[in-house]
Amino acid sequence: MLRLRARCQRIEQKIAEGQIPIAFSTIPQEGKGALALFALPGNPVSAMVTFELFVRPAILRMAGHTRLHRPTIKARALAPIKNGDTRRGYLRVTLTPDGESYGARLTGTQSSGVLRSMVTADGLAIVPGQTTINPGEEVKVIVLRPGL
Repeated sequence: MLRLRARCQRIEQKIAEGQIPIAFSTIPQEGKGALALFALPGNPVSAMVTFELFVRPAILRMAGHTRLHRPTIKARALAPIKNGDTRRGYLRVTLTPDGESYGARLTGTQSSGVLRSMVTADGLAIVPGQTTINPGEEVKVIVLRPGL
């Protein structure tokens, strides 16, 4: 029988459609440090975004790295970027060079079952709940693609 020690079970962020089940637990090991266990959502896009936000930084920290998070930039919305949910959203966007900065546009539908939205994404726009970023307004974006 495993003796799991729950560390985190729910987050108040909209990563994709629906409730996002996430769990982080540790399993004690005799004579060693605890073994980390991450449980991710079942939808592919939800799992990928959750991994980027929570699991990747945790693994990097456990490996001794000090730079845990991907870089962020301020981009200008090229079209409306809407988060109709009450929770903060991480919306998949493409980034287009625009002089010395970037323009951001949704990759299309943000449904958690549409893998293409993640495959074509250059970044994740961080949008507060019940907010629309209008064209020309700035939005903070987590950059997923190196070299942008």
